[in-house]
Amino acid sequence: MKVGQLNRRSVLKTLSTSVFFGTATVGRTAARTDTTSPTDLGVLEDSSRADDINANGTIVGRSRKTIDGTSYHRAVRWPDPTSIEDLGTLRDDNAGSSFAHGINNRGTIVGAAQDDA
Repeated sequence: MKVGQLNRRSVLKTLSTSVFFGTATVGRTAARTDTTSPTDLGVLEDSSRADDINANGTIVGRSRKTIDGTSYHRAVRWPDPTSIEDLGTLRDDNAGSSFAHGINNRGTIVGAAQDDA
């Protein structure tokens, strides 16, 4: 996606809230806007991408994190614009990649994660 281009799943007409990509000094970062001014949602370490938002304003997506010298995508949740939570993986050592693709209004998140298999 281009900077400023809206993610088609991220606009909730009932809230008039959009989630889109912006540019940060380090990599790309997800941003949220309720008005005309975007709020940087932050990153785990390098970049972030917002993929969905529910009616409660909770946003899910992914961010990059380095574990043992390897950079991985990690599923993340932004419960509010000031905090980011790493949702982890299904591996015993919690390394590897994970992705959060959607969230419903009850807070159930769908996505994918690496496991030990």
